[in-house]
Amino acid sequence: MQMLEAIESMENLQINNEEEDRLSSLPETLLEKILEFVPFKSAAATSVLSQRWRHLWTHHPHPALTLSDENIHEQIISVNRIFDRLDCLPIQTFEIYYPSNLTDYYSNRFPVALDYWVSRLYKHKSITKIKLDIRPKNDRRGIPPDINLSSRIFQSQTLEHLELFGSFACFFPEYARINLPNLKKMVLFGVYLDDNLLRNLFKSCPLLEDLFLSSLSSLTRMDPIFNISSSNLKSLSIGHEYSAEFVIDAPILEFIEVRGRVASYRFVKELGKLRETTLGITLPITRIDELKDASNFTRIPTFFTGISNVESIHFDKPNLPWMFP
Repeated sequence: MQMLEAIESMENLQINNEEEDRLSSLPETLLEKILEFVPFKSAAATSVLSQRWRHLWTHHPHPALTLSDENIHEQIISVNRIFDRLDCLPIQTFEIYYPSNLTDYYSNRFPVALDYWVSRLYKHKSITKIKLDIRPKNDRRGIPPDINLSSRIFQSQTLEHLELFGSFACFFPEYARINLPNLKKMVLFGVYLDDNLLRNLFKSCPLLEDLFLSSLSSLTRMDPIFNISSSNLKSLSIGHEYSAEFVIDAPILEFIEVRGRVASYRFVKELGKLRETTLGITLPITRIDELKDASNFTRIPTFFTGISNVESIHFDKPNLPWMFP
């Protein structure tokens, strides 16, 4: 009860002298434990309470940062200082959110800073979750990637949860080895992948259970082939707007969600455990000449053949009225 009351006081940050004295009388290890249960921003704000509280927040294992275009250079310096304080501590999760109006991230050296932060994160053998959300405020789909993301992001023995939102260019050298042996959940939104990652990323995650892919692109191909091979995958969500092929080898898949244009789907093995499918799809036709391409119509029955064992199908905002009686 004492800990719950302390957490509530921290979150409201309206601590009077009596409350501060009561909290400050607690052992330092207990105070650090209390701070773990409040948001990182609130924990950092306690540094102004007194000299004793000044550095307690630096033991927070879940830093979550929000940046803005205004004074970004000063914010980068501040984040560097935060890492200086956190370096000797076991960081478990890291999140950064930067909604920007910029058309050139390199003009403010943010990509250089992000690469530096990622490299420092991977020194922590305790890191289990990384979320990088660098989506621009304006819609820039179809524009070349903004930020080259370090290949280190795909090399961690401890990472269990990876989320990448933004126009990242992800390169992975052929001679190197993708190493994500404990990853269980992956979210990729708007990311550009090279050929090596297209072929090998998902099959290099033996424990992967939950995969969400949206608006992915290839760095080299107009019509990419995404090889989704995972013996442990149970949930798969795909949202796609351009021509692509998805080769799916996931024998124990239980849930699949498909949104956007109907891509080409090829199922390597029968989906014997598939329980539920959600569809929000459109015909992949944007030009008159595409009407002449029979594959734009055969993709739909081919997809349904692949999921023929499913127990239930949910149609979300269907715009294919000829499919229904």
